[in-house]
Amino acid sequence: MLIDNQNSEYMLGINQMDTTHEEFIHLVNELELADPQVFQKRFSELLSHTQNHFDNESVWMEKSTFPAMDEHMSEHRRVMSDLKHFEKRVQRGSIIMARAYLIGQLPGWFKLHATTMDSALARHLKSNDCEGMLE
Repeated sequence: MLIDNQNSEYMLGINQMDTTHEEFIHLVNELELADPQVFQKRFSELLSHTQNHFDNESVWMEKSTFPAMDEHMSEHRRVMSDLKHFEKRVQRGSIIMARAYLIGQLPGWFKLHATTMDSALARHLKSNDCEGMLE
């Protein structure tokens, strides 16, 4: 298991954010040992899920005037760039580098991002009574 799905650090008390994190963790963990054909399909799903995840957070940050929006969105752009780069290779049948990224980089990035940037966003949304806009 690449990302511990029992780690409460990823659950930030915002239902939509927590559900998205659970789904992300599930997708990443599924990819760890997936055979090449399954990897190809699921990696595309991870890319799409992550884009939706980031798009939702961007809307929340804009609507709530989150002070660290630029830094947070910059991280999203960087990770999406990485995922899109690897997606091109995966769709051509080359999964080695994508799997290496998935195992060696993505779990550490997610842990840091969720416990710092996403945690700060969740605190901001809660303290400004913005949770209702997430529905």
